[in-house]
Amino acid sequence: MSTVDAISIDRWKAGVGHLSVPGCWNDLQLAASQLAAKSIRLAEMDRKWFESQAELFTCFEPVPWYPELGFVLKFPEQLAGKALSRHLGFASGRYYLQDASSMLPLALLSKSESLTSAVRGKVICDLCASPGGKASAILEAIGSSGDGFLVANEVIRSRVTPLCHNLARTGCDRYVVTNRDPDDLAIQAAGCFDVVIVDVPCSGQGLIAGGRHNDSALDRDSIQHCAARGSRILGAASRLLRPGGTMIYSTCTFARDENEDQVERMIREQGMAFEEQASLLSWLSVIDDKPRGYRVWPHIDDCHGGFAAKLTKMAEMPTDNTSRPKRVFRSKEFSPPKELWLDSCQSKKSHRWHETSKSLHAIPSDAPEWVLDMSAIWPMVATRRGKIWHPHHEYALMQRDVSDQRRSIDLSDDEAVAFLAGEAIRKDSRDSKGYSVASWRGRPLGWVKVVDRLLKNHLPSYSRISNAWA
Repeated sequence: MSTVDAISIDRWKAGVGHLSVPGCWNDLQLAASQLAAKSIRLAEMDRKWFESQAELFTCFEPVPWYPELGFVLKFPEQLAGKALSRHLGFASGRYYLQDASSMLPLALLSKSESLTSAVRGKVICDLCASPGGKASAILEAIGSSGDGFLVANEVIRSRVTPLCHNLARTGCDRYVVTNRDPDDLAIQAAGCFDVVIVDVPCSGQGLIAGGRHNDSALDRDSIQHCAARGSRILGAASRLLRPGGTMIYSTCTFARDENEDQVERMIREQGMAFEEQASLLSWLSVIDDKPRGYRVWPHIDDCHGGFAAKLTKMAEMPTDNTSRPKRVFRSKEFSPPKELWLDSCQSKKSHRWHETSKSLHAIPSDAPEWVLDMSAIWPMVATRRGKIWHPHHEYALMQRDVSDQRRSIDLSDDEAVAFLAGEAIRKDSRDSKGYSVASWRGRPLGWVKVVDRLLKNHLPSYSRISNAWA
């Protein structure tokens, strides 16, 4: 389906720059005027569930560069118009809607192993994280491994709230969210990270088909402005890395100035080394006989298109980390509220708690000490109205497996559909009163408050889904 008027081939050639484009320019011109096929990304623990959903599974084929967990919708007619964003599997966090091109960085991070193995024990920063496609995949893997920690940074304040929500959907609380300029973050946390993910703001040529960018993305002034901004962010990313650490760099544009040329500069100026990956040779981009990244194209790979590269920090760069003052965590000794809904809450000893006048937050006690120095948003547990604590929606989503918890109520398909629409539900419950997690097939959806046989709906409006289906 065409979404934008076709842009002339000469305009495309000028915007992409001196680069050999696979296939023919006419095919790129046509593909860039049409929406790419939809795709989804699973958590590793949900692959078997997905295979059991015949109505869904048979509509998809694996994403070639991320075949274990990425799937592209090849037969949309089989869904009969039903939206993937309204399926109960999406509502319960079993899959994330994500363009296949943005799974290329995840494939680079995974190498030949699972993403869970690749992130185990690693401290990772996603420097430009919102809306959270790559960050949530990494956090799911950290949750599966039970080790590691994520700092998800987003510069634009208005994009922080959806990022927090998408991270909470993973069920893992081993993260904080920051709202910092990359240069400022690099001063405070220089040399602290094993891995830095950098999906820089770019000219966005791959988003023209979706109508999120117009043909100004092909203007040389726009491309050069984005390249200069990207160069600054990449410099900060390099300072955040420890020596020997890994940088995954990506964009959703085709311009060589913003892709291979940036990689070349990082190698030349920042002491970085390019790392090839045998499983991705089909998408390797070679400039002047040197590998400088990996590309997917809309007319070849059935996606919006994008670029990614994996770099290793070889030389030790000077940092401010050693001179940064270490302060003692000043949060007062705190006992979690005794409300019944906190029965399944993490123990006091396993978590650090932070209380404000209106909210309660917690992170695992083994989080890096320097995280406590940062101005960061911790996972939300509860909010207080008057003297009473009430559980926050994010905390319900973090109860990843509620099948064996006392205070959870599993809903049928029809009940889950009604719950997501915001309705109260009449149901016999073993809980006489108070808050419980409403779940679907063992996965949390949100809070209900049990009053006699009525489950009062406490799902926030931003998480409600009308006409959901299973």
